Amino acid sequence: MQNIATMDGATREKIFGVLVLVRKPISARELVALCRPLGISATNVKSHLSRLVAEDALFRTGPRRGHRYAISPQQQAFVHAISSRLELLPAEPWDGQWLMVAMKPQTHRAERLRLRSSLWFDGFRPCGPDTYLRPAWPRAWAVARAKALAIAASACVMGPLVGTLRLDQVRKLYRLTLIDTQARRLARRIETIGDRVGGPADAFRDRLIVGGLVVALVSHVPNLPSLVWGDLTGLHDLHSAYVHFEARVVAPAETFVDEILSDRRRPERPSSRMRQRRGVKRRAVVHERPAR
Repeated sequence: MQNIATMDGATREKIFGVLVLVRKPISARELVALCRPLGISATNVKSHLSRLVAEDALFRTGPRRGHRYAISPQQQAFVHAISSRLELLPAEPWDGQWLMVAMKPQTHRAERLRLRSSLWFDGFRPCGPDTYLRPAWPRAWAVARAKALAIAASACVMGPLVGTLRLDQVRKLYRLTLIDTQARRLARRIETIGDRVGGPADAFRDRLIVGGLVVALVSHVPNLPSLVWGDLTGLHDLHSAYVHFEARVVAPAETFVDEILSDRRRPERPSSRMRQRRGVKRRAVVHERPAR
């Protein structure tokens, strides 16, 4: 049985994903409507909104009764980094140089955890106690990253390794064979989902589901030179399947979003209860008879 913490995490990821797809600030009411095809209740949406704002994942603007929510600037960088991994790898060759980072031993625990998480996301892998390594590629990115890390780390070195490091060792370091298998499996699953896309609401739901699956995989797959991947082409298969899927669902999914957001320009209709009360009052006036 799925535990509650995991369910909460999955719900928050879906809500965050909705805001990523919409790409503009929206109200809680609009978010509730957009989350309806995902099976998320209005109560759940509003509860998670408060948590996401408190965690600085979202930012809130506008007056109290007109709050709008959007991805926070802190999270926009992460969204951009993930989006870049959904693109094909640069054609730039790798010159065999590496980037090595050694952490400061006196760093506070929270800072060390943040730095380790950042290094792992960027494709650094441990090669010794508090020492991390990755190919210095693409070159411009590696130089910029090295300059940024020089402040937070005790040492940051770029250059060739002494001795020979075989490509099969590098692939094992990154578990690329496993990632390749997972990417191929996900590509087939995306093709299956794409074959049964329905109306606008279904397209929006499926786009969010597929996007979540792809992000879950590529967030653990750093950009590595083609030379390292060799004949492991699972990521290329995944990229192709995802591009074809997006071509099928973007238009109907955006139609669904436009239908929800267009409601903000319409005047609010009176509730059924109000209409009923007004109707009763009118009937009372029509049937009223003067006293004799």
